[in-house]
Amino acid sequence: MQTQQNKVFYGLKNIYWFQVVESIDPVTGKTVSSYGRPAPWKGGVSFAQAPSGGKTVFRADDSDYYSGSRNSGYNGDLVTARIPDEVREYMGWETRDANGIGYETEDSGSEEKYIGLMFQFAADKKAIRHTLFRCSLTRPAINGETTPEGNTPNIKGETTTVTSTPRPDDDHLVRDFSDPRTDAARYAAWFDSVQLPSVIDPATEYTFTAVEPVGTENPADEGWFVLVGNTFIPTTDTSVVTGTTYYEREAVT
Repeated sequence: MQTQQNKVFYGLKNIYWFQVVESIDPVTGKTVSSYGRPAPWKGGVSFAQAPSGGKTVFRADDSDYYSGSRNSGYNGDLVTARIPDEVREYMGWETRDANGIGYETEDSGSEEKYIGLMFQFAADKKAIRHTLFRCSLTRPAINGETTPEGNTPNIKGETTTVTSTPRPDDDHLVRDFSDPRTDAARYAAWFDSVQLPSVIDPATEYTFTAVEPVGTENPADEGWFVLVGNTFIPTTDTSVVTGTTYYEREAVT
């Protein structure tokens, strides 16, 4: 029996975000992406993503001799009640001091960071759940206005422009999704962890876990990594450096 397909979709709910870390494989020299656990992003209002990428047309013999297009991802606005503090701080837009005072400086957000986004559209048969694997965000505007007569506040929410690009791994994955045709177990666990298509070799996916050195190890010989900016790289330390956090890498199976 053929699985029924959705005819329409609508609504927006179940927005989640997760950290994206891109590391260099010391053997192949290629970029490998790893992902944190998805966390809720409450208060979704609207999410519009327009395709990015152009079409190339070569004219010859008085005709379109060759044409081709490229999927460069998506671009558009995400409107939510408020961007979570965890996202604002991870992106580097805001920082907190020891007293909990938030602040930003000229350099806030200067380092490019990426997150992944998950979200769900309702549909006539079964909700469609999406994942975008590599998203950059813009800082939201600061605005407000007086409460009008009648004491009904005009709540506008916050807007960030999301630019979703192909991840730098060999597969250049942009997006995946689940719907009525998706395996029931994979569909049910969609927001528990980042789901990858089965055609993607899971051996190319890694997790990084902080280690607790006893002080006598050779980090380079152990094959440990350090986090530089948003990228895990193999350490060259031949002895444990006080104050440095080292990580072990493990392939996701």
